[in-house]
Amino acid sequence: MEALWLYLQLLLLYGIRHLRSERHAVVGSPGPVFAVSGEDVVLPCAMKPEVNLTDARIEWFRHNGPFGLVHFYEQYENRNADQIKSYQGRTQLFQTELLKGNASLKLSAVQKSDAGDYKCLIISQFRNEPAIFSVVIQVVVGSHPVIALEGFDASRGLRLHCSSEGWNPEPDFQWWSGKGERLSPETIEKLETSNGFRVKQTLVVHSDHNMIRCSVRAGGHIEETHILISGKMFESCSCLPLVLGISLPCGAFAFVAITAFLWLKKNHLNQNVPEKAHLVTEPSLDWELKQKTEFKKVIKEANKSKAPVTLNAASAHPSVVVSRDGKTMQLKDSKNLRDEKSGNAYHQCFGAVGNERISGSFYFEVDVAGATEYDLGVTEHDSGAITQSDNSTINLEPETRYWVIRYRQGLFKVSFTFLSLSSRPERIGVFVDYKKKCISFYDIESNKNIYSFIDQNFKELRPFLGLGFSHRSTASNSLTILP
Repeated sequence: MEALWLYLQLLLLYGIRHLRSERHAVVGSPGPVFAVSGEDVVLPCAMKPEVNLTDARIEWFRHNGPFGLVHFYEQYENRNADQIKSYQGRTQLFQTELLKGNASLKLSAVQKSDAGDYKCLIISQFRNEPAIFSVVIQVVVGSHPVIALEGFDASRGLRLHCSSEGWNPEPDFQWWSGKGERLSPETIEKLETSNGFRVKQTLVVHSDHNMIRCSVRAGGHIEETHILISGKMFESCSCLPLVLGISLPCGAFAFVAITAFLWLKKNHLNQNVPEKAHLVTEPSLDWELKQKTEFKKVIKEANKSKAPVTLNAASAHPSVVVSRDGKTMQLKDSKNLRDEKSGNAYHQCFGAVGNERISGSFYFEVDVAGATEYDLGVTEHDSGAITQSDNSTINLEPETRYWVIRYRQGLFKVSFTFLSLSSRPERIGVFVDYKKKCISFYDIESNKNIYSFIDQNFKELRPFLGLGFSHRSTASNSLTILP
């Protein structure tokens, strides 16, 4: 009789649990969840009918690569010690919603890598089965905006074009002054294509602006470029014909446009030669010829200040080998480099500086063809070995007394601005015009100005050469100072 009674009790308990399992279910999204890159998204997951999940165990996983924990909740608290690193600080449950059976997860600042399948698992007294669904990330980031110089109009204003394409949805396109004032464009062009929106705006600026920014924003993402304009821009500068502190992706074309302006200015004063003025207003091969002629004059002038530059081996990073003549620097073999890096937790710049401090104008050339990544320029510092902690960034900028251009993964960069060059230079000239406060970089082979820092304040300078940073560099890097 007792055995029968025990059997009935077990049967009753099983029936109740079975009924609960039948009544409750973990519900996710019936279809893909669409998210916009850069914005926040909520991944739905809930127990139906509603039950209190505050004492439940809730697990969010990537169901396909990369596999791993996205968010973990148990015993009234979040436990994300084993969370996938890329999700750290970006996931959140809605605590008040857990009372209603809602285990939805908020994912902030969605990234392209977040796309894929997700699994929501709720372990409670009611249900232990997961809900699986896909998250589709809509990538909205278009191309980096490019500023192009059209020339000067009748009001002596400089016409700038800024364009970008591949955006979805339609982006917000803005011009800003260096003072943070929004500027009104002269013309606006928008075109929706199968690859997204293409936007182009024209702005006319005068000498009262020292910096112009062009920004494109959509879906929480912003792409921006800018151009630095000195008050002396509308005058001649012997450092480079109207050397422009150009800081934009199309910097390689700046020299052409500025040379054109000088020619236009000259012929505008000579009303008896309308044919030449016409040649200036129409892009032609004469511009390129004029550019090369002026470039040769600049390099000829720079060569008068050519200095016998050699590297100081004592100033070099321990992983850098400087040749006996002080002309070539190269990283040690990859084994030694890897051993040195494994023993510390620091970011390092593999650099070296010149032997002499120079207080006047000087010029030197460097063969960069053998470098996979490099930093090149001048500095006021006495050491080329730069070390920062994990939480710091190595900033090679004028603010930290470095005037350099950087080459990384096929891209050229100055401070936080990318430069777009038509070809990769193999031989770069660096010219410091102490009197004019100009520091310029030239592609010797293509006869073009790469970039110029103008109106700079500096004291005694040393050449600075670097072979990249520790977390990316390879032992195949080398730089050579030319005779």
